[in-house]
Amino acid sequence: MTVCVVRLNLSCASERDSLLRALDSFRQYKANAICTYLQPRQLRLESLPPSARSFLVEELSYDRVLHRIEDAISVNASLASDILCNASALLASAIGQDTGLWKGTATDFDCSVARSCMRALFRDWSLEGVAERSAAHRPILDVLRQESDHGKQKCDFRVLVPGAGLGRLVHAVEQLGLSVEANDMSYQTLMIRMYLFGLEEKNAQKPLYPWALSFSNHLSRQDQLRNVMVPDVYPSNKIKIAENNNDPEGNSTERLVFTIGDFIELYSSPASMNAFSAVVTCFFIDTSLNFLDYASTAHNCLREGGIWINIGPLLWNTEENGPAGNKEGDTDEQESWNAQRHQSRTADGTSLVELTAEEVLLVLQKTGFVIEQADSNIGNSS
Repeated sequence: MTVCVVRLNLSCASERDSLLRALDSFRQYKANAICTYLQPRQLRLESLPPSARSFLVEELSYDRVLHRIEDAISVNASLASDILCNASALLASAIGQDTGLWKGTATDFDCSVARSCMRALFRDWSLEGVAERSAAHRPILDVLRQESDHGKQKCDFRVLVPGAGLGRLVHAVEQLGLSVEANDMSYQTLMIRMYLFGLEEKNAQKPLYPWALSFSNHLSRQDQLRNVMVPDVYPSNKIKIAENNNDPEGNSTERLVFTIGDFIELYSSPASMNAFSAVVTCFFIDTSLNFLDYASTAHNCLREGGIWINIGPLLWNTEENGPAGNKEGDTDEQESWNAQRHQSRTADGTSLVELTAEEVLLVLQKTGFVIEQADSNIGNSS
Protein backbone atom coordinates (compact mmCIF):
# COMPACT_ATOMS: atom_id res chain seq x y z
CA MET A 1 0.00 0.00 0.00
CA THR A 2 1.40 3.37 -1.04
CA VAL A 3 1.39 6.17 1.55
CA CYS A 4 -0.05 9.40 0.17
CA VAL A 5 1.35 12.39 2.05
CA VAL A 6 -0.88 15.47 2.06
CA ARG A 7 1.18 18.58 2.78
CA LEU A 8 -0.79 21.47 4.25
CA ASN A 9 0.33 24.89 5.41
CA LEU A 10 -2.42 26.23 7.66
CA SER A 11 -0.29 28.72 9.57
CA CYS A 12 -1.93 31.46 7.49
CA ALA A 13 -5.46 32.31 8.66
CA SER A 14 -6.70 32.79 5.10
CA GLU A 15 -5.62 29.26 4.17
CA ARG A 16 -7.43 27.79 7.15
CA ASP A 17 -10.52 29.81 6.26
CA SER A 18 -10.39 28.47 2.69
CA LEU A 19 -10.13 24.93 4.02
CA LEU A 20 -13.14 25.38 6.30
CA ARG A 21 -15.25 26.99 3.56
CA ALA A 22 -14.42 24.05 1.28
CA LEU A 23 -15.62 21.63 3.94
CA ASP A 24 -18.82 23.60 4.29
CA SER A 25 -19.35 23.69 0.52
CA PHE A 26 -19.79 19.90 0.55
CA ARG A 27 -22.02 20.11 3.63
CA GLN A 28 -24.21 22.65 1.82
CA TYR A 29 -24.32 20.72 -1.46
CA LYS A 30 -27.98 19.67 -1.26
CA ALA A 31 -29.44 22.83 0.22
CA ASN A 32 -27.49 25.12 -2.10
CA ALA A 33 -28.29 23.09 -5.22
CA ILE A 34 -32.00 23.08 -4.41
CA CYS A 35 -31.99 26.81 -3.67
CA THR A 36 -29.95 27.71 -6.76
CA TYR A 37 -31.34 25.32 -9.36
CA LEU A 38 -34.58 23.69 -8.30
CA GLN A 39 -36.58 26.33 -6.45
CA PRO A 40 -36.32 28.99 -9.21
CA ARG A 41 -37.78 26.49 -11.69
CA GLN A 42 -40.52 25.46 -9.31
CA LEU A 43 -41.44 29.11 -8.82
CA ARG A 44 -41.40 29.79 -12.56
CA LEU A 45 -43.66 26.81 -13.16
CA GLU A 46 -46.13 28.11 -10.59
CA SER A 47 -46.02 31.62 -12.07
CA LEU A 48 -47.02 30.50 -15.57
CA PRO A 49 -50.54 31.09 -16.87
CA PRO A 50 -52.81 28.17 -15.92
CA SER A 51 -53.05 26.87 -19.49
CA ALA A 52 -49.28 26.77 -19.95
CA ARG A 53 -48.73 25.22 -16.53
CA SER A 54 -51.36 22.55 -17.19
CA PHE A 55 -49.77 21.68 -20.54
CA LEU A 56 -46.30 21.28 -19.00
CA VAL A 57 -47.62 19.15 -16.15
CA GLU A 58 -50.10 17.01 -18.07
CA GLU A 59 -48.28 16.58 -21.39
CA LEU A 60 -44.61 16.77 -20.36
CA SER A 61 -44.84 15.75 -16.68
CA TYR A 62 -42.62 18.71 -15.90
CA ASP A 63 -43.52 18.61 -12.21
CA ARG A 64 -42.30 15.01 -12.06
CA VAL A 65 -39.11 16.05 -13.86
CA LEU A 66 -38.39 18.52 -11.06
CA HIS A 67 -39.07 15.84 -8.45
CA ARG A 68 -36.63 13.49 -10.22
CA ILE A 69 -34.03 16.24 -10.27
CA GLU A 70 -34.52 16.72 -6.53
CA ASP A 71 -33.97 12.97 -6.05
CA ALA A 72 -30.78 13.18 -8.14
CA ILE A 73 -29.55 16.09 -6.03
CA SER A 74 -30.08 13.94 -2.93
CA VAL A 75 -28.03 11.12 -4.45
CA ASN A 76 -25.19 13.50 -5.30
CA ALA A 77 -25.44 14.98 -1.81
CA SER A 78 -24.85 11.52 -0.33
CA LEU A 79 -21.51 11.35 -2.14
CA ALA A 80 -20.70 14.92 -1.08
CA SER A 81 -21.43 13.88 2.51
CA ASP A 82 -19.00 10.95 2.24
CA ILE A 83 -16.31 13.31 0.94
CA LEU A 84 -17.02 15.70 3.82
CA CYS A 85 -16.92 12.97 6.48
CA ASN A 86 -13.65 11.57 5.14
CA ALA A 87 -12.01 15.01 5.02
CA SER A 88 -13.30 15.93 8.48
CA ALA A 89 -11.80 12.76 9.95
CA LEU A 90 -8.44 13.16 8.23
CA LEU A 91 -8.19 16.85 9.08
CA ALA A 92 -9.60 16.63 12.61
CA SER A 93 -6.47 17.98 14.28
CA ALA A 94 -6.42 20.95 11.89
CA ILE A 95 -10.09 21.93 12.03
CA GLY A 96 -10.98 20.97 15.59
CA GLN A 97 -14.18 19.37 16.82
CA ASP A 98 -16.42 22.44 16.92
CA THR A 99 -18.17 22.32 13.56
CA GLY A 100 -20.11 25.42 14.55
CA LEU A 101 -17.01 27.44 13.72
CA TRP A 102 -17.32 26.70 10.02
CA LYS A 103 -20.91 25.66 9.30
CA GLY A 104 -22.49 28.27 7.07
CA THR A 105 -19.17 29.83 6.04
CA ALA A 106 -19.15 28.63 2.40
CA THR A 107 -20.06 31.29 -0.13
CA ASP A 108 -22.16 30.66 -3.22
CA PHE A 109 -18.93 30.60 -5.18
CA ASP A 110 -17.42 27.97 -2.86
CA CYS A 111 -20.52 25.86 -3.47
CA SER A 112 -20.14 26.43 -7.21
CA VAL A 113 -16.60 25.04 -7.04
CA ALA A 114 -17.84 21.97 -5.17
CA ARG A 115 -20.55 21.39 -7.80
CA SER A 116 -18.03 21.72 -10.62
CA CYS A 117 -15.72 19.22 -8.94
CA MET A 118 -18.54 16.75 -8.35
CA ARG A 119 -19.60 17.00 -12.00
CA ALA A 120 -16.00 16.41 -13.15
CA LEU A 121 -15.99 13.03 -11.41
CA PHE A 122 -17.73 11.75 -14.54
CA ARG A 123 -14.73 12.54 -16.71
CA ASP A 124 -11.99 11.53 -14.28
CA TRP A 125 -13.39 8.64 -12.27
CA SER A 126 -16.17 6.86 -14.17
CA LEU A 127 -15.95 4.06 -16.70
CA GLU A 128 -18.04 6.15 -19.08
CA GLY A 129 -15.46 8.95 -19.01
CA VAL A 130 -12.55 6.81 -20.18
CA ALA A 131 -12.63 7.96 -23.83
CA GLU A 132 -12.66 11.63 -22.90
CA ARG A 133 -9.83 11.47 -20.39
CA SER A 134 -7.75 9.05 -22.47
CA ALA A 135 -7.59 11.55 -25.32
CA ALA A 136 -5.56 13.82 -23.04
CA HIS A 137 -3.84 11.35 -20.73
CA ARG A 138 -2.59 8.70 -23.16
CA PRO A 139 -0.06 10.90 -25.01
CA ILE A 140 1.35 12.09 -21.67
CA LEU A 141 1.68 8.57 -20.28
CA ASP A 142 3.31 7.32 -23.48
CA VAL A 143 6.06 9.94 -23.19
CA LEU A 144 6.56 9.25 -19.49
CA ARG A 145 6.99 5.53 -20.17
CA GLN A 146 9.68 6.25 -22.75
CA GLU A 147 11.53 8.81 -20.64
CA SER A 148 11.44 6.82 -17.39
CA ASP A 149 12.96 3.75 -19.05
CA HIS A 150 16.31 5.50 -19.53
CA GLY A 151 18.36 3.70 -16.91
CA LYS A 152 17.29 5.05 -13.53
CA GLN A 153 15.03 3.41 -10.96
CA LYS A 154 11.42 4.27 -11.78
CA CYS A 155 10.73 5.49 -8.25
CA ASP A 156 13.61 7.97 -8.63
CA PHE A 157 11.83 9.53 -11.61
CA ARG A 158 9.85 12.29 -9.89
CA VAL A 159 6.90 13.86 -11.70
CA LEU A 160 5.21 17.13 -10.73
CA VAL A 161 1.58 17.60 -11.82
CA PRO A 162 0.42 21.21 -11.33
CA GLY A 163 -3.32 21.74 -11.63
CA ALA A 164 -3.85 18.13 -10.58
CA GLY A 165 -7.60 18.54 -10.17
CA LEU A 166 -9.37 15.35 -9.14
CA GLY A 167 -6.21 13.33 -9.64
CA ARG A 168 -6.93 10.67 -12.26
CA LEU A 169 -3.81 11.59 -14.23
CA VAL A 170 -1.85 11.55 -10.97
CA HIS A 171 -3.10 8.03 -10.27
CA ALA A 172 -2.16 6.90 -13.79
CA VAL A 173 1.37 8.30 -13.39
CA GLU A 174 1.75 6.60 -10.01
CA GLN A 175 0.63 3.31 -11.59
CA LEU A 176 3.64 3.54 -13.93
CA GLY A 177 5.81 3.09 -10.83
CA LEU A 178 6.93 6.72 -10.82
CA SER A 179 7.00 9.11 -7.88
CA VAL A 180 4.44 11.86 -8.33
CA GLU A 181 3.62 15.14 -6.61
CA ALA A 182 0.15 16.60 -7.25
CA ASN A 183 -0.35 20.33 -6.80
CA ASP A 184 -3.58 22.30 -6.90
CA MET A 185 -5.00 25.47 -5.35
CA SER A 186 -8.47 24.12 -4.64
CA TYR A 187 -9.29 22.55 -1.30
CA GLN A 188 -12.38 21.00 -2.88
CA THR A 189 -10.28 19.02 -5.35
CA LEU A 190 -7.90 18.08 -2.54
CA MET A 191 -10.75 16.69 -0.43
CA ILE A 192 -12.11 14.65 -3.32
CA ARG A 193 -8.62 13.28 -4.01
CA MET A 194 -8.16 12.34 -0.35
CA TYR A 195 -11.47 10.49 -0.50
CA LEU A 196 -10.81 8.67 -3.77
CA PHE A 197 -7.17 7.78 -3.17
CA GLY A 198 -8.04 6.19 0.15
CA LEU A 199 -10.80 3.93 -1.20
CA GLU A 200 -10.06 0.21 -1.02
CA GLU A 201 -13.22 -1.80 -1.63
CA LYS A 202 -15.57 -1.97 -4.56
CA ASN A 203 -18.62 -1.54 -2.35
CA ALA A 204 -17.45 2.04 -1.86
CA GLN A 205 -18.65 2.80 -5.40
CA LYS A 206 -21.39 5.44 -5.43
CA PRO A 207 -23.92 6.68 -8.00
CA LEU A 208 -23.54 10.18 -9.42
CA TYR A 209 -25.84 12.27 -11.62
CA PRO A 210 -23.30 14.51 -13.41
CA TRP A 211 -25.81 16.53 -15.45
CA ALA A 212 -28.75 16.79 -13.06
CA LEU A 213 -28.12 20.51 -12.63
CA SER A 214 -27.59 21.21 -16.33
CA PHE A 215 -30.79 22.19 -18.13
CA SER A 216 -29.49 23.06 -21.61
CA ASN A 217 -28.62 21.11 -24.77
CA HIS A 218 -30.14 17.74 -23.84
CA LEU A 219 -31.79 15.47 -26.39
CA SER A 220 -34.00 14.01 -23.68
CA ARG A 221 -34.56 14.06 -19.92
CA GLN A 222 -32.99 10.62 -19.87
CA ASP A 223 -29.72 12.28 -20.90
CA GLN A 224 -29.99 14.85 -18.12
CA LEU A 225 -30.85 12.23 -15.50
CA ARG A 226 -28.40 9.52 -16.54
CA ASN A 227 -26.21 8.34 -13.70
CA VAL A 228 -22.75 6.80 -13.53
CA MET A 229 -20.90 4.90 -10.81
CA VAL A 230 -17.74 6.38 -9.31
CA PRO A 231 -14.97 5.57 -8.95
CA ASP A 232 -14.15 2.90 -11.53
CA VAL A 233 -10.84 2.03 -9.80
CA TYR A 234 -9.73 1.97 -6.16
CA PRO A 235 -6.26 3.42 -5.51
CA SER A 236 -6.11 2.00 -1.95
CA ASN A 237 -3.56 4.42 -0.50
CA LYS A 238 -2.96 5.28 3.13
CA ILE A 239 -3.57 9.01 3.53
CA LYS A 240 -1.16 10.84 5.85
CA ILE A 241 -1.59 14.52 6.75
CA ALA A 242 1.55 16.64 7.21
CA GLU A 243 0.39 19.93 8.72
CA ASN A 244 2.29 23.15 8.06
CA ASN A 245 4.60 21.18 5.78
CA ASN A 246 6.11 19.63 8.92
CA ASP A 247 6.67 15.91 8.41
CA PRO A 248 9.82 14.62 10.10
CA GLU A 249 9.48 11.29 8.30
CA GLY A 250 8.99 12.86 4.89
CA ASN A 251 11.67 13.46 2.28
CA SER A 252 12.14 13.55 -1.46
CA THR A 253 11.74 9.76 -1.68
CA GLU A 254 7.99 9.87 -1.02
CA ARG A 255 6.14 8.12 -3.84
CA LEU A 256 2.90 10.10 -3.70
CA VAL A 257 2.47 13.65 -2.39
CA PHE A 258 -0.39 16.16 -2.52
CA THR A 259 0.39 19.86 -2.06
CA ILE A 260 -1.99 22.80 -1.87
CA GLY A 261 -1.09 26.28 -3.05
CA ASP A 262 0.00 28.42 -5.96
CA PHE A 263 2.27 26.65 -8.45
CA ILE A 264 4.57 29.65 -8.81
CA GLU A 265 4.86 30.37 -5.09
CA LEU A 266 5.60 26.76 -4.19
CA TYR A 267 7.91 25.72 -7.01
CA SER A 268 9.86 28.81 -8.07
CA SER A 269 11.89 28.84 -4.85
CA PRO A 270 15.48 27.59 -4.47
CA ALA A 271 14.13 24.75 -2.31
CA SER A 272 12.35 23.32 -5.37
CA MET A 273 15.28 23.73 -7.76
CA ASN A 274 16.22 20.57 -9.70
CA ALA A 275 13.62 18.55 -7.77
CA PHE A 276 11.76 16.78 -10.59
CA SER A 277 12.48 14.67 -13.64
CA ALA A 278 9.28 15.80 -15.36
CA VAL A 279 6.58 18.44 -15.11
CA VAL A 280 3.23 17.38 -16.55
CA THR A 281 0.52 19.96 -17.27
CA CYS A 282 -2.87 18.92 -18.62
CA PHE A 283 -5.36 21.70 -19.43
CA PHE A 284 -3.42 23.98 -17.10
CA ILE A 285 -1.14 26.56 -18.71
CA ASP A 286 -4.00 28.83 -19.79
CA THR A 287 -4.80 29.41 -16.10
CA SER A 288 -1.68 31.57 -15.84
CA LEU A 289 -1.75 35.27 -15.11
CA ASN A 290 1.52 35.53 -17.00
CA PHE A 291 2.76 32.43 -18.83
CA LEU A 292 6.36 33.61 -18.53
CA ASP A 293 6.10 32.92 -14.78
CA TYR A 294 4.84 29.39 -15.40
CA ALA A 295 7.70 28.74 -17.82
CA SER A 296 10.40 29.96 -15.44
CA THR A 297 8.86 28.02 -12.54
CA ALA A 298 8.79 24.77 -14.51
CA HIS A 299 12.38 25.34 -15.60
CA ASN A 300 13.45 26.00 -12.02
CA CYS A 301 12.11 22.76 -10.59
CA LEU A 302 13.30 20.47 -13.40
CA ARG A 303 16.55 18.55 -13.16
CA GLU A 304 19.18 18.71 -15.88
CA GLY A 305 17.69 16.83 -18.83
CA GLY A 306 14.20 16.98 -17.33
CA ILE A 307 11.12 17.29 -19.51
CA TRP A 308 7.93 19.34 -19.54
CA ILE A 309 4.96 17.56 -21.11
CA ASN A 310 1.97 19.79 -21.80
CA ILE A 311 -1.39 19.16 -23.39
CA GLY A 312 -4.43 21.40 -23.60
CA PRO A 313 -5.90 24.51 -25.21
CA LEU A 314 -4.98 28.18 -24.87
CA LEU A 315 -8.33 29.50 -23.62
CA TRP A 316 -6.85 32.49 -21.84
CA ASN A 317 -10.16 34.32 -21.54
CA THR A 318 -12.94 31.87 -22.25
CA GLU A 319 -15.62 34.28 -21.14
CA GLU A 320 -14.99 36.39 -24.23
CA ASN A 321 -16.42 33.65 -26.44
CA GLY A 322 -18.36 31.70 -23.85
CA PRO A 323 -21.91 30.45 -24.06
CA ALA A 324 -24.33 33.26 -24.77
CA GLY A 325 -27.48 33.77 -22.83
CA ASN A 326 -26.66 31.69 -19.75
CA LYS A 327 -29.73 31.52 -17.55
CA GLU A 328 -30.01 31.27 -13.80
CA GLY A 329 -29.29 27.71 -12.77
CA ASP A 330 -27.61 26.61 -15.98
CA THR A 331 -24.58 24.51 -15.13
CA ASP A 332 -22.22 24.53 -18.09
CA GLU A 333 -18.57 24.77 -19.09
CA GLN A 334 -18.45 28.41 -18.01
CA GLU A 335 -19.00 27.48 -14.36
CA SER A 336 -16.30 24.82 -14.66
CA TRP A 337 -13.95 27.35 -16.20
CA ASN A 338 -14.60 29.87 -13.43
CA ALA A 339 -14.11 27.26 -10.72
CA GLN A 340 -10.79 26.12 -12.17
CA ARG A 341 -9.31 29.56 -12.68
CA HIS A 342 -10.69 31.79 -9.93
CA GLN A 343 -7.42 32.05 -8.01
CA SER A 344 -5.16 32.43 -11.02
CA ARG A 345 -6.54 35.64 -12.45
CA THR A 346 -6.64 39.37 -12.07
CA ALA A 347 -9.47 41.03 -10.18
CA ASP A 348 -11.65 41.14 -13.30
CA GLY A 349 -10.97 37.47 -14.07
CA THR A 350 -8.66 37.87 -17.07
CA SER A 351 -5.14 36.87 -18.00
CA LEU A 352 -2.60 39.64 -18.26
CA VAL A 353 -0.77 37.92 -21.12
CA GLU A 354 -2.58 36.04 -23.89
CA LEU A 355 -0.19 34.20 -26.19
CA THR A 356 -0.55 32.22 -29.39
CA ALA A 357 0.84 28.69 -29.62
CA GLU A 358 3.83 30.01 -31.58
CA GLU A 359 4.52 32.61 -28.90
CA VAL A 360 4.26 29.99 -26.14
CA LEU A 361 6.92 27.90 -27.90
CA LEU A 362 9.15 30.94 -28.28
CA VAL A 363 8.82 31.74 -24.58
CA LEU A 364 9.82 28.17 -23.75
CA GLN A 365 12.89 28.35 -25.97
CA LYS A 366 13.97 31.68 -24.48
CA THR A 367 13.49 30.22 -20.99
CA GLY A 368 15.94 27.41 -21.77
CA PHE A 369 13.76 24.59 -23.04
CA VAL A 370 14.46 22.62 -26.21
CA ILE A 371 11.26 21.82 -28.13
CA GLU A 372 11.40 18.11 -28.99
CA GLN A 373 7.80 17.74 -30.17
CA ALA A 374 4.95 20.16 -30.83
CA ASP A 375 1.79 18.54 -32.13
CA SER A 376 -1.43 20.50 -32.49
CA ASN A 377 -3.52 17.49 -33.55
CA ILE A 378 -3.74 14.95 -30.74
CA GLY A 379 -7.47 14.29 -30.73
CA ASN A 380 -10.42 15.86 -29.02
CA SER A 381 -11.20 16.15 -25.34
CA SER A 382 -14.01 18.32 -24.06
